[in-house]
Amino acid sequence: MGQFDNDIKIEVALNDIDSIKRSLKKYQDLLKTDQAVQDQVFQVEFVKRVDGEIKALQKEDGDIDLLRSLNVWEESTLSRREISLNENASEVILFSHALTYEALKMDVVETAREMVRYARRHNDTWEMWMDDMEVFGVEALYALSQKHPEYAYLFGAFIIPYWDTEHADYALSYPYALVDKFGLDDNMLKMFCHCDNSEARAMMLGRDYYGESFETDLAKHFEENPQRYERFQEILLERFKDQDYLQYSKQDHTALPVHEFYQTIMLSKTENQGNYDLYDHPCTGMESPFMTTSFDDEATLLHSKIEKTLGRPLTEPSRDEDDLYEDLYEDYCDAWVDFFKGLCEGESVWNYIQTGQGEEILEDLKALDLEAFTKDHGLKLYEAVKEEASQYGGLENNIDRIFADYINAYYEMSEKPDMITRVNGEDITGRDMILRALDVLHRLLPHKALENDLYERIIEDKVISHEAIMLAMIKGSVLQVAPFNLL
Repeated sequence: MGQFDNDIKIEVALNDIDSIKRSLKKYQDLLKTDQAVQDQVFQVEFVKRVDGEIKALQKEDGDIDLLRSLNVWEESTLSRREISLNENASEVILFSHALTYEALKMDVVETAREMVRYARRHNDTWEMWMDDMEVFGVEALYALSQKHPEYAYLFGAFIIPYWDTEHADYALSYPYALVDKFGLDDNMLKMFCHCDNSEARAMMLGRDYYGESFETDLAKHFEENPQRYERFQEILLERFKDQDYLQYSKQDHTALPVHEFYQTIMLSKTENQGNYDLYDHPCTGMESPFMTTSFDDEATLLHSKIEKTLGRPLTEPSRDEDDLYEDLYEDYCDAWVDFFKGLCEGESVWNYIQTGQGEEILEDLKALDLEAFTKDHGLKLYEAVKEEASQYGGLENNIDRIFADYINAYYEMSEKPDMITRVNGEDITGRDMILRALDVLHRLLPHKALENDLYERIIEDKVISHEAIMLAMIKGSVLQVAPFNLL
């Protein structure tokens, strides 16, 4: 089985409206429940049955004229003469096929909406890859936008802020192709206004690779056509009614989302091209003239108008990194306690970790899949485990990053008087609690998950010394698995 094989095959009978409806509904459900992507690989493939055998959908199974019009990226699977199973074209082929039936139009649209919800819920292309080159949804949404440009705004919303523009930059060419075809009509302005990715918005206006020029001066377009500027303001207001602004990340937060759209317009102005950076915040270029005032003044006025219309702020209050880290620290610490107590005989396990009593409970512990266990039992630790499992090296090389906050919570007690220091009147040594927790993890996880970084962490934090590890190895304790290169 290949690394990027699609394990979820949805069989569809072409030209059968009911079958296509069922297939699209299955796909929607997989997106809703986050099952469409597993282990950072998109898993869904629509297939047909021919003479009792599962076959890949071919371009001829879709609207061939529509599919030919999607020729934007030369590396697309659609450029191949024949498509094999586990390749990346079934989604767009089925969309194009379904869109030949008016009765299926809204089923396709609802599927597109579910794709957008998935993308914005995760806000990370790491959770959207089909293989090492393509992201799911791009060509399918492009096909829908080509056939029914009134839904192009869904494509704009799909291009999330935390998009990997280094490896999935090809996707930004598709919205540009739509603007190039349809011009700056209401549908394209709506796509622009629903897109919270500044690079994608700039690309819609024909920004070059280096950001030094734009094909479209949107500021001039609005100044020469004030009625279109008024329409833009109306569309942006409607957008904020329908769709909240999606921040780039918790750490990279703006309280002025309307200004983000005006900055894109400002950068496209001929006199400003190449003089300011897309990522400058605040940007002095916002003080340059626009309409009868400046870009900044126009953005401020519209921001106030939208908030007054909605009766609420456009964004949540920002929080500094120290606050965010403190929340994360407390969450991770509580999550580990929650995890230990969530094990079979969890209270006994936690009692052993706290007191050292009842060591026999260790004999009942069985190896488990940490990510699956925390997910299936609805434990707080799952989000942290899922996040670290998605990083380079996987969970085996990143578990120390989660466990670090457990160490901080139960070590150096004098600096954390709010933490547990006594159980049943007896003094508890933070170091012992850490090592007993490792004793538990040693029985639950593969040895390699406890090596390298995790051992370096407990030595670096002075929980235990090189000498203590050597002694533990001699005594045959849990730490005997410590790699020799740490001694």
